[in-house]
Amino acid sequence: MDNCDDRLCTFQNWKYKSSPLKLAEAGFYSTGYHDIVMCFSCGTSLRYFKEDDDPMLIHEEISKLCPFLANRPGLTLPAALSSDATRKASSEMSISELEQENWRLRSMLECRVCKERPACMLIIPCGHRAVCMECVPNTSTCPDCEREVTKTVKTYMA
Repeated sequence: MDNCDDRLCTFQNWKYKSSPLKLAEAGFYSTGYHDIVMCFSCGTSLRYFKEDDDPMLIHEEISKLCPFLANRPGLTLPAALSSDATRKASSEMSISELEQENWRLRSMLECRVCKERPACMLIIPCGHRAVCMECVPNTSTCPDCEREVTKTVKTYMA
């Protein structure tokens, strides 16, 4: 799916107002489920694009560490994304930068339902690790992509 034409082919039955070409150019392909699109590189799932939305800008905003975006020439991405730059050492970061990075990393690991406990349950069929053990019994759709949950698997961080 790293080819834009391949991604564009997934939009053959697209009936929504957002531009399939713009979505494909931004790294997204249609999942075939409602208007949910997914980045082939980072796995970010999005939906509810409006006709005048810029999918590339939204992708940059939501998925700051997407490898696809990092390798696109001519984009004005944060320094953390440029392919020739490495992340600043923590000793070089300001307190506010450290707090922002800490918040970003924590939000990637927390339960999308209660936002209190670590997300440890892998949702099948979409593959998002989005809920904790306590919230999973009351979760019938994935909080990230809204696909129906058919099975869950407990995962562990090594």
